[in-house]
Amino acid sequence: KEFGVDVTDPKSSIDGAARYLRYLLDYFNQDLPLALYAYNGGMGNIERYGGPIPGNEENEGYAPAVLERATRYGYQGYVPGLNPAIKQ
Repeated sequence: KEFGVDVTDPKSSIDGAARYLRYLLDYFNQDLPLALYAYNGGMGNIERYGGPIPGNEENEGYAPAVLERATRYGYQGYVPGLNPAIKQ
């Protein structure tokens, strides 16, 4: 709602998701894993714990899973354990 997304329109939903991720990246000072954890688990939770939600397996695995899958589509950023030659 905050980003003006029409949930019945796929283009609007994708655009809103991208804008929300950009907002989270800016909020978390370009820390992609934190932004991804917040995308999945909520900003307040990630701020409270300083990272993934402890004991929440879905949230703990979310950022690594997204980053691993992103490499399949050409993402060349740092992914711990997958492309160690690229420094963070």
